[in-house]
Amino acid sequence: MSPALITLLNNLAFAFLAALLLTTLSLLVLLRRTKQNEANKSSPRLRDQHQTSIPRWGGVGILIGLLSTLLLSTALPFEQVSSPLSGSYLWLLISAAFACGLGFLDDQQNLRARYKLLGQLVLGIFTATVIFRPDTLQLPLIGLVDIGWFGGPLMVLWVVGVMNAINLVDGLDGLAGGLSLGTTLLLGALCWWAGNFELVLFSLALAGAIFGFWLFNKPPATLFMGDSGSMLLGYLLAVLTVKVVAVTGNGSVSLVPVLLLGIPLVDTAFAFLRRYLKGIPFYAADKDHLHHRCLQKGLSVWQTTLLLNALGLFFGLLGVVAHLYSAIASPLIMGFVLMVYGLLYWLEYDVIVRPSNAMRSQPQLRKQRDLVRALSENAELYFAKDRSTTELQHSFRFWAELLDLRDYELLQQQSLLLRQGIVVVSEGDRLLEFSHDSFLLRLRLRQQDLQQDSDLKDEYLRMVVPLFLEQYKRLHQPAEGKSLRVISRTP
Repeated sequence: MSPALITLLNNLAFAFLAALLLTTLSLLVLLRRTKQNEANKSSPRLRDQHQTSIPRWGGVGILIGLLSTLLLSTALPFEQVSSPLSGSYLWLLISAAFACGLGFLDDQQNLRARYKLLGQLVLGIFTATVIFRPDTLQLPLIGLVDIGWFGGPLMVLWVVGVMNAINLVDGLDGLAGGLSLGTTLLLGALCWWAGNFELVLFSLALAGAIFGFWLFNKPPATLFMGDSGSMLLGYLLAVLTVKVVAVTGNGSVSLVPVLLLGIPLVDTAFAFLRRYLKGIPFYAADKDHLHHRCLQKGLSVWQTTLLLNALGLFFGLLGVVAHLYSAIASPLIMGFVLMVYGLLYWLEYDVIVRPSNAMRSQPQLRKQRDLVRALSENAELYFAKDRSTTELQHSFRFWAELLDLRDYELLQQQSLLLRQGIVVVSEGDRLLEFSHDSFLLRLRLRQQDLQQDSDLKDEYLRMVVPLFLEQYKRLHQPAEGKSLRVISRTP
């Protein structure tokens, strides 16, 4: 082994280990600050695996570890490698920091979906204009296709899609980090094979930073990457997968990036289709992702994480082989499609197992969701029509059944006023409590209730239940000598 090669290997190892150490140290500091300031913790949502608050500093730690390592690497004696903080790499890091900042703002302020999408589009347009965009595509059975100006919009779509894919798959301890780590290491291997050591250095520094975070995020997680991490990794993986495939091949982009990010992209594409068929907005989260289905199959969190990470690594290896041996790329891609179909069939998704039933029920589901949204957004007027607690109970039951909520009870100072269904929580169920003065409403959400559209349920419950309790108090305990206040809206 030549001295130059030994020096190169030592410096690449330094990049990985330095990023690992710096990310770990930065996260330890951030976690200590979090303990001193409870406001930095996330509040659990219905779709969350944990029911306790978990800090979301992972993305910030990954960015600190990556940038610090690349800054240190400029002082290393690289003979074969130019500075990782120059040219397109510098613009890539600036854009990555913007992606992390956008996600961090969402973690803190809970941005509306349209604003996040706008930020992602800006990143995509900047990337296609300044950093990289494909000019040709290598398609199976077709060959090389010159796409010209269409490469810009395609790159924007890819950046936005992958950023959201990593965000959606980040729903289980160790999953998004593990998938990102595997993809990054495969990208480093491709760059090593092609002799592009600048990208090897970049990939290993990113892999070290991700691994440093994963040590905190493996089951049971003590830290989440948050949107700051999912947007950061999503953006970097979107750019690197396309750029590495182009640089290490013939300059064109193939379908290999799709295989490298197989699990996140399959989960995202199927989530969009599933939500459309259920009649809920594409941006409304649910508990019906691949990892949720694996848990429902009886797998533990560790088993689910290992299974999906192993599948993601296997799909990525298929992509590497397809990239190195383009003559067999088409059968490898077909094998990927068949394996994905088998996975979805094993997880018993209706649209795969019973596609005709899923298509027939779609119009009714959309009507039901439109109705429950209209009633929820006008809940004050909806409950104002009722003149007695009995009428109000009927109105609430109608609304709750539209939302597939059939188990709840209403109490006043431990005295039962109303019970619907069975309010006994079993494994996988959730119990929510809402109070207003002396009134308490308990709702049992069964596992299958959460599976469909957990975020919409969460939003509508917090919107409607307080108004129901307030109106129930008025009707149950009217002020002496005063008529009930009628709620109306001025046109």
